[in-house]
This record gives sequence, structure tokens and C-alpha cells, in this order.
Amino acid sequence: MSENILEQTKNALDFIRKLHLEISYLFREIESMLLKEMERFVILKPGGYQVTTRTSKGLEPASVDLWMPKDFSIFFVPEESIKESKNIPLAQSKEDLKVLFFQVKILNGNFSEPKIYYGFFSNIKLKKEHYKIEQLLSDFTYSSNRIFQNPPNIIFDSTYWSFKGKFQQVNLFSINDSEQLRKTVIVPALKLYRR
Repeated sequence: MSENILEQTKNALDFIRKLHLEISYLFREIESMLLKEMERFVILKPGGYQVTTRTSKGLEPASVDLWMPKDFSIFFVPEESIKESKNIPLAQSKEDLKVLFFQVKILNGNFSEPKIYYGFFSNIKLKKEHYKIEQLLSDFTYSSNRIFQNPPNIIFDSTYWSFKGKFQQVNLFSINDSEQLRKTVIVPALKLYRR
């Protein structure tokens, strides 16, 4: 019996690893497609070349549920919105800045299949002058259930920042290739962004 449990554990962890790897490929494909657009979108890098997730290391029962990341976000701005600060590319905090986002949610109590949320946010108001947008992207992922509570509109206000935007969602497993990704996610996301 213990061999069976060991095999099931190995298979479960291997599946999660492969799912995370596929999500990374999906995000890199999105990045590649957006770089070719007229805006030449570049990925925002809050902590380097990475996704933004919500995790925990706490031992409390509510925290244990967050040990494994289930939400993954990436954010893009037009290349012209980026400036260098100490050799680190940062988005310029200006009134008309629009941020294009993509979030994969692999598990949520409200739906039965993993989803890709995509859209934009703008009208960004930082509550403290020293805040950088990149520093607040983890708040976006942390607060995504609040952000996505009134589809297709986003009206968000927190202690750190506020913004407005629009979003849509599709089932993650309905995307099988690059062409379908472009047609089902990229084109509609750009249409929302460019309005």
C-alpha cells in the first residue's frame, strides 16, 4: 500500500510541475507575441524576470492552502513607458499609463476549470509618492478575487493604490496552440487595451 501512495504522490507532484512549466511556456509565448505589436509591449519586472504569485509559508490552516501557488500574473506596458533607473527598467508613473495583464488561475472555489484572465488597468493612483507600480503588482495578484468581482469592469481601491479597467476570461485548457492563443486571448486583450 505505501508504494501505491508514494507513486500517487510522485504523479501528483509531477503533474503540478508540468502544469507550472506549461504556464511558463504560455506566458513566454504571450510575451513574444506582444513584443511584435506596434506598442512593443515589454514585461514589467517586479522582482526580476518572473511571474507574480500569491503564496504563504505560514503554518496556520488558512496559510497552508497558499503553500502551492495557484494564481500567476504577468504585466506589460508599451516600451515607450519604460525608463531606466539604476539599470533597472521601471514603468513611468504617469496619468495615462495603461497596464496589460494576464493571470492564470489554476484553482478557485468558484469554477471547475483553470482560467486565463486578461485585460488592462489604467487611471492608476499611487497612494504614496515613493511607491513604484512594480512594487504593487503582488497586491494585484493577492487581491484578484476583489479585482475580478464585477465582470467585465475593474474598479479597485486599496491602501496602496487604485485603478480602473476591463477584463475577460477564457478556459485555460481551451488553448491548444499559438494560433488559438492569438485568436482567443491576445487579439481580444489588445482590443480591450486599445479602446
